[in-house]
Amino acid sequence: MAFKLSAGQLIELAGYKGKQEGAVATYDKHALVIINTGGASGSDIRAFAQSIQKKVLELFAVSLEPEVIIL
Repeated sequence: MAFKLSAGQLIELAGYKGKQEGAVATYDKHALVIINTGGASGSDIRAFAQSIQKKVLELFAVSLEPEVIIL
């Protein structure tokens, strides 16, 4: 049986929609948007994104890949 879920839906189901860790959060209206609430470093943002990827992989066996390229 096949079904479709978007990355945003998986992130929301993993409990990350509107979640904040330090100065980094996902937007409460759209789980795919990561925001800097003030003072977060690039490393903080990357770590937060990686924690989302890890949780989605653990829960759903789906590997999320970022659309943006982080240098």
